[in-house]
Amino acid sequence: MNEWSFDTKQEAFDRYEEIMRENFSKYEHVRVKRGTQAAFWNEEEYFFCDDCDEDLQVFHGFILFSEEKPYIREKMTDTEKAFFENMFTEKKEA
Repeated sequence: MNEWSFDTKQEAFDRYEEIMRENFSKYEHVRVKRGTQAAFWNEEEYFFCDDCDEDLQVFHGFILFSEEKPYIREKMTDTEKAFFENMFTEKKEA
């Protein structure tokens, strides 16, 4: 698990965008909830769960926090909403 902290919202958004773009190129699938919570996966990426005795899909998740709470669409300005919508729309069209 990785965690980053930033002094400004812009720094956080810049790093988040960088991480999302890296993952768009690494993974076939992405699902976004609440505007910023993203999960990436490739269908062939599994791990064996000994306790379950079966293969489980591996997901790589990312959440953007602000003041120790998930940063969600309902707390965004219109400019921020457009930033995230454009980022994830690009992936859907690719």
